[in-house]
Amino acid sequence: MTTPIEVDGRINAVEDGSVLITGSGAEANASVSVTISDGGNNQSRTVTADGSGAWTISGSEFDVSSFNNGTLTLSATQSDAAGNTSSA
Repeated sequence: MTTPIEVDGRINAVEDGSVLITGSGAEANASVSVTISDGGNNQSRTVTADGSGAWTISGSEFDVSSFNNGTLTLSATQSDAAGNTSSA
């Protein structure tokens, strides 16, 4: 994942309804599943990496306005055409 998220690594009240997550390094055209969690609430999105392995959750950004204030945990996994899964 590309860090920091939201430019400064912090999600404020203006941004919490549309948190954009991007990344690179996935296999070309892999399915990338991204999960964001506050320890009690979770949201997941799945996108397809482009031919260079870059991906973005654009158009279906995360809405974390109902999440607890504090640290959020992000994880990303990828699945290739053969069904192999690994960290993205």
